[in-house]
Amino acid sequence: MQIGYCWSWETQSEVNNPGFNVLRNKSAQAEFVKCDNTLIPSAGDLSEARGYSFTGVEASAGKAYCYKLEHVDFNGTHTEHGRISIFISSQEGQISEKFALLQNYPNPFNPETTIQSDLPRSEYVKTGIVNLLGEKVRSLVDEKQLAGQYSVIWDGQLNSRKQATTGVFICGLQAGDFIAIKNLFWCDKN
Repeated sequence: MQIGYCWSWETQSEVNNPGFNVLRNKSAQAEFVKCDNTLIPSAGDLSEARGYSFTGVEASAGKAYCYKLEHVDFNGTHTEHGRISIFISSQEGQISEKFALLQNYPNPFNPETTIQSDLPRSEYVKTGIVNLLGEKVRSLVDEKQLAGQYSVIWDGQLNSRKQATTGVFICGLQAGDFIAIKNLFWCDKN
């Protein structure tokens, strides 16, 4: 059975950006490839936030996929951003009966950790990372999601694109009226 999906993202500003590619691999050992041969056009040079989305239909039930966003500049440089993993359930009854934010793994972590959540129904979901001062340091998910099980990978990068320093961070998930938090420990290798 083929399943459709929609992936959305937001840029804070854009310079020298003709567009984006959505990349996917079908297994942990597979190479990432373009989901579509057409470049997703950008809005040009912008100094304000801009939202984009990509809709695909080539996902199969019972399989896991990883996605990355690739920014292409006018100089031909390709820069990959983030990684999102999803599993598309093949069985009825796989959808949780309650909302949940599971503990990340591994924890402590470096270079990345997986954060999983369960949604019993479709909701607008925000998942992000804050420091111990309560300051938002990374936005991971900000979109409407269908009922199901989700996982997102945090690579320790902050919204500023700098690497986190050793310390405790808090992952928060909000889905409708449901709010949950978990502590994450980033361990610098140095």
